[in-house]
Amino acid sequence: MVIALKYNTIVHIRLHEYHSLFFLSSTFENGFQYDDSIIADCARSKYKSCQKFDNSLICSQSTAGIGPRKESGMIVSQPKIVITPEAYLVTERQSEIKSEYFYGEMFAMADISRKHNIILTNVVRMIGNQLMDRPCNVYSSDMKVKIEKLEKYSYPDIVISCEEERFADEHEDVLLTPWVIAEILSDSTEAYDRGLKFAHFQCIPSFKEYVLISQRFCRVEKYLRQNDTTWLYCEYHDLNDIIPIEMIQCELSVKDIYAKIEFNETENLLR
Repeated sequence: MVIALKYNTIVHIRLHEYHSLFFLSSTFENGFQYDDSIIADCARSKYKSCQKFDNSLICSQSTAGIGPRKESGMIVSQPKIVITPEAYLVTERQSEIKSEYFYGEMFAMADISRKHNIILTNVVRMIGNQLMDRPCNVYSSDMKVKIEKLEKYSYPDIVISCEEERFADEHEDVLLTPWVIAEILSDSTEAYDRGLKFAHFQCIPSFKEYVLISQRFCRVEKYLRQNDTTWLYCEYHDLNDIIPIEMIQCELSVKDIYAKIEFNETENLLR
């Protein structure tokens, strides 16, 4: 993980550790220039490698932990960590761990369950087959979506876009123009998917349809944008239900969404 620190005045350089990914010293605002001696000092220390990135120094090693340091029996508070969007993208494209980005912070994403994987595959296959000969694409959870108004980067479980897609840069791994987003709910993410994440997605002008799929119950919910402030809500919890995805003129069968998924007696109460 890349960590960028901003100081108003130059005091000293301190390398910070965060998890076991990447570590960045500081981005100083007063025109500080790193020189080869600093990089050499870093290389001689416990950090395995260093490289320059704009006005920052990126180092890596395998030790974890960040927080207050103890010096001579005293607790010294660390400066507030601010991660730049540019540093986030550099790190994210090299990391094996996916993280979302918002307001200067990176948030590691939780592992997904077997049910989540099956449902994801079922939905992507159904939508992909229907879009085969149309100018639309369906992306699974490896495509980032940028909310430009908030400078936020998220990983939807499923995102669909059509016509002239726009991406943040030449890497084409950050989509700016999603039409439809679907999230598969879990105990750890459901409140976020329903609340703040949905509210943030609404800042994207092209975003018109939001689908929430439960993996605990046979239950699918859909929100369709009516105007800038109103969303039409529909709920489906019968295996025979057909869900229209109106923005792309496709349909999802509830039975096919939950193909190969078994619910226990308690989980079947909503059916």
